[in-house]
Amino acid sequence: MPTTATFVDTPYYILMDGKRRLGPKVEPLPSGAECLAVYGFSDKACYDRFCANSQLALVPYPLTRFYLQDQTDFPGNNLNLVVVDAAGPQEPCLRAGTMEAVLQSQEDRTLHVTAAYELTLDPEAAAYQVNVNKSLKTGR
Repeated sequence: MPTTATFVDTPYYILMDGKRRLGPKVEPLPSGAECLAVYGFSDKACYDRFCANSQLALVPYPLTRFYLQDQTDFPGNNLNLVVVDAAGPQEPCLRAGTMEAVLQSQEDRTLHVTAAYELTLDPEAAAYQVNVNKSLKTGR
């Protein structure tokens, strides 16, 4: 199955900045729900490219099922996302899957996960707006 706007490679790594999981800053959701996003990477070449475009001293770390399960078990209407294979911390548009979908993809050992969300950089706010992937809305 080729990677399209709707599907991305299943991520297995995250980047750590000290003890903090690195993720993009996101604007508050219109619903008022919280959104937690972390950068996830499908392979070494992807996180190496991101690190080359970042000023931070980042260290790759496995994206564990334990972490994903812990985040998906958290009560509430929060949106928990994994941004997959970003080329750097200031990309204008990012693709993301839910942590639940990434967990399922890892458990099923599938090569791809649905990128149900797009994050668009708002330069004035220096944060990303989270939107449902347009490809899913139109069925393309």
